[in-house]
Amino acid sequence: MNKYTNITYKIKTTDVKFIEATKLVPITWRDWFWNDLSELPNAPFSWGDHNRTLTTKGHFLAYVEPILIDAEVYGDITKGERETFVREIEQLPNDVYIDMEN
Repeated sequence: MNKYTNITYKIKTTDVKFIEATKLVPITWRDWFWNDLSELPNAPFSWGDHNRTLTTKGHFLAYVEPILIDAEVYGDITKGERETFVREIEQLPNDVYIDMEN
């Protein structure tokens, strides 16, 4: 009960499932992956001082796939590594978010 208005609030919470983005990205990619991702203009997610840390796998892949294609072109990863990574993200359940801030 709120002591100022004598109104009782019923706050309902929701459980959210997520996986840390750092657990999805191979350690050997971390030097270039996070740098390239942080330079994307208008990404629908961010980390640090921003207010959206959870993103869907669809938003994540929409912005990550071009980075992975560039990495393949420059020889940082193989086509097979790119395809495996994308497939693993796509196989995440739809109700699991990716936590960008961890």
